[in-house]
Amino acid sequence: MLAYYPEINAGITTQSNHAAFDGSIAFRLAEAFFRDDMQIDEEEKSDAGDDEFDAESYDAEDFDDFVGRYALDAAPAFILTFTREDNTLHAQATGQQRLEIVPTSDTTFALTTVDASFVFHRNADGEVDALTLNQNGQQRATRLDDAEEAWAPTTEQLSAFAGRYFSEELETFYTLTLEDEQLAVHHRRLDDFNLTPGEEDTFAGGGFTLSFERDRNGQVIAFYVANGRTRDVRFARVD
Repeated sequence: MLAYYPEINAGITTQSNHAAFDGSIAFRLAEAFFRDDMQIDEEEKSDAGDDEFDAESYDAEDFDDFVGRYALDAAPAFILTFTREDNTLHAQATGQQRLEIVPTSDTTFALTTVDASFVFHRNADGEVDALTLNQNGQQRATRLDDAEEAWAPTTEQLSAFAGRYFSEELETFYTLTLEDEQLAVHHRRLDDFNLTPGEEDTFAGGGFTLSFERDRNGQVIAFYVANGRTRDVRFARVD
């Protein structure tokens, strides 16, 4: 994580070989070193939540402004879906179970069983168009068009992605098979995992996002894989 503060011509960086390293540590260190030069505006204070906020006083219907689907900017196939059932609020990530969330302010919410939280953002017109996911660092997600239906490929469409793929960069193979109407990924050194459709021709699973490439005839010829720390590693289809 690299954070730079141009107003004071200073910055800070943290590095780790651990995938679950908490990127927010950089900001806490920066606050410790540069506290006297920092000013927190009212919006940031609101985003951080209010320690005296009374969750029981929150009107669940207000959450309807946030209901919808949000795609991570760094991994568009990974989608966060927010729903409301009466007074109960839920968040569900691609390929994961639905979990209950609770308000910590008018715009911030936290998962009840996982150390993660969300900050919703409004644009200049007052419309909710993005959020920040706080979990092992910060990741921004952009709201998807509500009128846009989720991609639901048929079994025949899924079969077009099955095959063997090779990366010259990593010198390794991935094999995709269609099992029980779902794509499964196999690698000789990793546990098998299933893929969940995201946007068209994109899937998520096993901590990875796979974005498929087609030729001019619409045939699947490769995919690009990302896992949050790595992007656009190409695997060409060989079978």
